[in-house]
Amino acid sequence: MDITGAGSLNTGNTLNEMSQRVYSPNNPPSSANLGGGWRKDNVTGMIIQMRGGSNSSSNVEVHNFNIAFPNTCVAILGTLGTNINLGSVVYLEPENNSQFTAKTTGGAIGYRWIAIGY
Repeated sequence: MDITGAGSLNTGNTLNEMSQRVYSPNNPPSSANLGGGWRKDNVTGMIIQMRGGSNSSSNVEVHNFNIAFPNTCVAILGTLGTNINLGSVVYLEPENNSQFTAKTTGGAIGYRWIAIGY
């Protein structure tokens, strides 16, 4: 890692803040990062989070966001995994700044979600 006289920080690896990887235009999350990725736009404060998940039953279950939104989650959207019966559905709703509720029409149905907030 190098810090230049102009104040630039250069690293050949990832940069982490409080154990969370810091993303930037030149250090984007990988396209396969469904295990808990997030990105914050430092200009607008907008945070985008994404992850894969599943419910163990068709009951409403509470899940955690990757990180808590400082203010609010504006929206959360989901899509079912592959090879799922087209009659299956996933319902997602923000519960608070750090959690959301999920309900699927059956047990063990995988889905992916993306949440936007600030």
